[in-house]
Amino acid sequence: LLPCRIDGAAACVGQQAILLNGAPALPPGAKKIELGVRPEFVTLTGRGGGLPVRIEKINDLGRIRLAKVSFEGHAMMATLNGDAPPAGEACIAIEASRIHIYADGHRVNEAGRP
Repeated sequence: LLPCRIDGAAACVGQQAILLNGAPALPPGAKKIELGVRPEFVTLTGRGGGLPVRIEKINDLGRIRLAKVSFEGHAMMATLNGDAPPAGEACIAIEASRIHIYADGHRVNEAGRP
């Protein structure tokens, strides 16, 4: 989970805004807001194709390869499609429909959704 703040229909992690499918319905007084997304919905895209990250390590798991990356100072995992870019700077793309927002440890829905 990544600590974030919500600005309309975007989750902001550090200086980066991640577009959501809609504005989350945060409960009044929520103190700890976090963004969660599974690695299979985060794709390493190379440079200039999304949110900037730093590649820390590539893990070859046989059927799939995962990259451990640093995003705004936070560790996360991303799926590799094709050849791995060299270590260093790259970008990630996140499937907005697969992002979950949590307020004080509880998942929240988009406004207007049960």
